[in-house]
Amino acid sequence: MNRQINAMPLIIFNTRLQSLKGFYSYIRNIIVFLINFLLAGYVLAHHERWDGTGYPKGLQGKEIPIGARIIALASSYDAMTSERPYRNALSEEKVLAEIRNSAGTQFDPEIAIIFIGKVLCKE
Repeated sequence: MNRQINAMPLIIFNTRLQSLKGFYSYIRNIIVFLINFLLAGYVLAHHERWDGTGYPKGLQGKEIPIGARIIALASSYDAMTSERPYRNALSEEKVLAEIRNSAGTQFDPEIAIIFIGKVLCKE
C-alpha cells in the first residue's frame, strides 16, 4: 500500500509532464507559424523603396515594415559585394557610396546610417 501511495505523485507528475509537452508543442507550432507569417511579409515587401517607387505595393517610408527595410539593405549589400556572372563585385568604397547615395530614396536613411556605422564599422 505504501508503494502505491509513494508512486502517486510520480504518476501525477508524469501525466502533467505529458500534458505540458503537448501544450509546449502546440505553442511552438503557433510561434513558428507567426514567425513564418511575419518573415513572409518582410520578404514580400523587401523590394519596396523608401521613396515609394518600389513594388509590389508601392509602399513608402515607414509604411514599409522595418524587417523588410533591413532585408532590402542587406540584400542589396550582398548583391553589390558578390561576384556575378555579368560583373565583378564592387569595391568597398563603391558599395559605401551607393548605400550613402541611396539613403532616403531606395533605403531607409536611419537604417543606412546604422548599417554603415555598426555593421560595416565605417563612419
